[in-house]
Amino acid sequence: MIVAVVFALVLATNLIDRRSFRNINDSIVSIYEDRLLVKNIILDMSTTINKKEVAFLTQDTAYLAANNTALSDTLNSDLLKIKDTNLIENEEGYLKTLKEKIALMLQSENELIQNQFSTLDDYKTIIGEVNETLDELAHIQMKEGKRVFIKSQKDMDSVELFTQLEIYFLIGLAIIALIIIFYKPET
Repeated sequence: MIVAVVFALVLATNLIDRRSFRNINDSIVSIYEDRLLVKNIILDMSTTINKKEVAFLTQDTAYLAANNTALSDTLNSDLLKIKDTNLIENEEGYLKTLKEKIALMLQSENELIQNQFSTLDDYKTIIGEVNETLDELAHIQMKEGKRVFIKSQKDMDSVELFTQLEIYFLIGLAIIALIIIFYKPET
């Protein structure tokens, strides 16, 4: 009877621990794949946009002729990489806005090249909006990463609690077993 209770307890806590460890593993993977990688892509996009912005504002036609198409392709590739991650609802809205703003930026760049850089004000405004959207996406990465981290901490706390309860229960059962084994009633 005691052996069956001990076995059931160990099995139950093992299943709970397994679920908690799976949640912790999923959290770690999510923080890396869906938060850190996206944050890095956002940083890369910001750098690319900065290169384009400096080239257009300084009217560096040689740099633009050599690099603008590749930079634009990099931005579009980065957008696809972000889209392939596990996005939360709020993030999807900002990504859609970013995609639209980048399309406007690229269109504005083509107009600037065709008009020999005659109207830079609209371009500056669009760049500002693109950068604001990138900042919002970066903030989402931090907030969501923190939320996932806190969730994994709760799972770790749960594992520790069940482990301690299991140890106390096993100690109690060992004491009971010792009493049963060594107790000799006076007859």
